[in-house]
Amino acid sequence: MNSKTQLSLISILLVICQFFFVVSSQAQETTPWTIAVVGPMSGDSAQLGRAMVEAAQIRVDEVNADGGVNGRLVELKTYDDENSATKAVLAAKQIALDDNNLLVIGHRTSGASIAAGPIYLENKIPAISGTATADALTVGNPWYFRVTYNNGFQADFIANYINSVLGYKTATLVSTNSVYGRSLAKAFVTATGKLPLEIKREFTVDAKSPDIDLDMADIVSELSLAPDSGMVFLAMNAANAAHFVREMRNSGFTLPIFGPDSINQQFPTYFEPDPILKTRPGDFTDQIYATTSMIWDVANENAVNFRAKFRNKYGHNPDSGNALYYDAASVAIHAIENAEISGTDIIQDRDAIRSFLTSIDKPIEAFDGITGNIYFDDKGNAIKSVPVGIFELGEFISAPIQLQPVLNPVMVPNFSEKLESKDIIPYADGYMNSAQIVYFGVDINEISNLNTATGNYTLDFFIWFRYRGDLDLSKIEFSNAVSPIRLINPIWSRERNSMQIQTFKVRGTFHGDFQFKNYPFDKQNIVLEVRHRDLTSESLRFVTDNLGMRLTGEGVTLLSRLHEEDVFRSAKGWQMTNAQIYQDVVKTASTLGETRSFQGETAVNFSKMKMEMEISRKLTSYSTTIMLPMVILFVIGLLLFAVPIREIPPRLSGGILVLVTVSLLRARLSNDLPNIGYLVAIDYIFFALQIVMWFSIAVSVLVFWVNERKSEVLASRLNIIGASLYPLPIIAVGIYIWWSVSFVG
Repeated sequence: MNSKTQLSLISILLVICQFFFVVSSQAQETTPWTIAVVGPMSGDSAQLGRAMVEAAQIRVDEVNADGGVNGRLVELKTYDDENSATKAVLAAKQIALDDNNLLVIGHRTSGASIAAGPIYLENKIPAISGTATADALTVGNPWYFRVTYNNGFQADFIANYINSVLGYKTATLVSTNSVYGRSLAKAFVTATGKLPLEIKREFTVDAKSPDIDLDMADIVSELSLAPDSGMVFLAMNAANAAHFVREMRNSGFTLPIFGPDSINQQFPTYFEPDPILKTRPGDFTDQIYATTSMIWDVANENAVNFRAKFRNKYGHNPDSGNALYYDAASVAIHAIENAEISGTDIIQDRDAIRSFLTSIDKPIEAFDGITGNIYFDDKGNAIKSVPVGIFELGEFISAPIQLQPVLNPVMVPNFSEKLESKDIIPYADGYMNSAQIVYFGVDINEISNLNTATGNYTLDFFIWFRYRGDLDLSKIEFSNAVSPIRLINPIWSRERNSMQIQTFKVRGTFHGDFQFKNYPFDKQNIVLEVRHRDLTSESLRFVTDNLGMRLTGEGVTLLSRLHEEDVFRSAKGWQMTNAQIYQDVVKTASTLGETRSFQGETAVNFSKMKMEMEISRKLTSYSTTIMLPMVILFVIGLLLFAVPIREIPPRLSGGILVLVTVSLLRARLSNDLPNIGYLVAIDYIFFALQIVMWFSIAVSVLVFWVNERKSEVLASRLNIIGASLYPLPIIAVGIYIWWSVSFVG
């Protein structure tokens, strides 16, 4: 074999190797990142597993719509544990055998999670649970994380809230013998031992007993004879708690009840309305307190958007469990994106993901989830504040007082006075701040005088505040009001159930930051922003008064309510397409003159309520005044190609006439817009029309010259090619505008 032949063979081999390398690289880039989701996908608890997948899928869909993570899409692979410890172990082994699974989201319950934990530890697979709160889950297992608090922290918090906020000195503990119940009960007993809160009675119930109703009835009967029972803490899941509540309410005896995070927005569904007794779910649940990870009245913008997407996709509102698994999926994807994984070595990739999760260990590194900022302690537990809710009229709303950790006592103004007045209370090794909750409601009467040139509009509305304690409403500010508005004389003032209610009638001019990039396909936001001038978010937090605004129930939205009231009736050429109200934060930073903070600033944040009403133009009016003439001009330009090639004067004059008309239309349109200093969508359409008309003129000249000097056949072919290419700029601009309006905004 001569040297030339050898070189040829080597070249062929190199080409083949390069081909397979390119193919394998492309295949690798198109292989999705796989996340295992494991929970009860069948059996009595199948709805819990379905809720996990539904919430996680929304986050995956959002990420994939933006192109995925590092060039790859993300996919979920589901596994069924039937909410059984034994089946959880089998499911975990199945997950471990699949080298495509980067990490695990699950399991739903503490028992299943603890059973599967050793499998993930042995196979070194990171796992994130959204709802398993038993302390033992993360103890001794550095591969397990959770985006919620554990039972030890939760029960300790509940004991402090019962004692310090609600003022009880005695309590009754009713628990089940499940992993979840035992963990809560143990922590609650430990916590009360450190407080002036005495447990008068303890009861333990078999969670799987067929006679659980009778067991609960016996407990209720005994408590009815004990006047010193105090607050009843139910350390059990929602289904078991429903047995106790039903027996207590049916007995006609009432005790104050505090539940753990298993009792959430869905708890009233355990109680069917009784048409004979004329009961409704709220008759059983009202005035029950419970901890949670998400209360929708305090939701931020991202949480409100998630809720809307969930409702649109699945036809019902999400609960706190859905929110937690959306956050679990978000944290998982955040880790995949930032852990610098290769996609070629599953062992190294899993280890890199675990290492990245452990690095989220301080507030500055926290992931901004819809249930709050998420960062982990050295055991993988999320360090978060614990919202407290209360049932009212069958709805789960924020309790009037919330406790939040004091991160830096030095930077709390008048700390000693607040500690003495119990606005700040000692808690564990630190302090908790007692934040006043103010339920905020608005009923829009009319939106008028919309001026897109100035960005101003007039709002006429009723606004009210429900709160416990004292609040100086004269210091309420409307952040985007053109002229200051002060709330001085309420039109209605009353007190109900120890809550103050102040209602005002307001009419004023407000300003919005209008953007016209997509004009005339643009969408604008009519905004109302409200905050307290002096009180920071540590002292006061606004929440949406969903009850007062009649936003409760499936399918009821702020947009539907505004449409019912026809609040935008005076605005011509516009329609309301979306509306939402949510709690936001005004973030500032300052040393506040404290010498110990001169090395760095401290966050000073203010709670703010924001109401946004999205409006868009009715394109029917623009179709006749702008769009239709442009379509006619485009067609005229296209018809010029049908004019005989030798008739150069009409072809040129027709093109020039269209160009002049396009320029006049654009000049007329510019009078409808403020001096914005940038191009809008309609400008690109005008430019495209001008380009095609210059192209039409150029083709007319070219084919005339070719026809006269060379070949009539060639000129005819060039004319046909010109007519075929003529629409392409318009089509390209149309696609760009559609993409910009639909996906960029």
